[in-house]
Amino acid sequence: MTERTFSPSQQNARAKFGLALRSPAFLVLWLSEALSLIGDRLIMVALITLIYDRTGSAGMVGLLMLFKAIPALLLGSVAGAFVDRWDRKWVMVIANLLQGLLVFWLPISPDIAVIFAIYLAMSIVNQFFVPARSAAIPDLVPAEALMTANSLFAISIVVAMATGPAIGVWITERVSLNAAFYTDAATFLIPAVAVAFLSIPRQRH
Repeated sequence: MTERTFSPSQQNARAKFGLALRSPAFLVLWLSEALSLIGDRLIMVALITLIYDRTGSAGMVGLLMLFKAIPALLLGSVAGAFVDRWDRKWVMVIANLLQGLLVFWLPISPDIAVIFAIYLAMSIVNQFFVPARSAAIPDLVPAEALMTANSLFAISIVVAMATGPAIGVWITERVSLNAAFYTDAATFLIPAVAVAFLSIPRQRH
């Protein structure tokens, strides 16, 4: 049997992949974010089910999508400017904690308006998490592995988009709607604890 050979470009890509994964802090951050991304897609299934069950209105479901988009449009650049002044690790920890705790309130909220307010708050908090995570990556991997590290996060988004909704449907149908919300809360709280123990250099000004 002949041994498989790799081209120089393939060998270079494999080496950079190994460099990225050799950083324990990056590995924890990447896996934690992958879990949160799955939860982000999972909760959409649970929320759509909850809102439609309570209102029977497709328009309300569309409004939910709007509540997710508005913070990104209004706070995308502003949030990044604030994050530059703060400790990125604790921004990520607090953002995950807040989102995890807010999720617990969703299934027990008696009013649809409260549910929308909670989801809007979660979307706002997430606008601070994303730039903090992006700014932390260059300090966790060698410069030559940065593009590979960013690619791994991009792959996580694609995987989450493919698996998160399916997991949400399975939990909602096979277990319960509340179980889907509590599972989603765990996808925020577990990463919050994991990231809290990481050593991430403070940004220099």
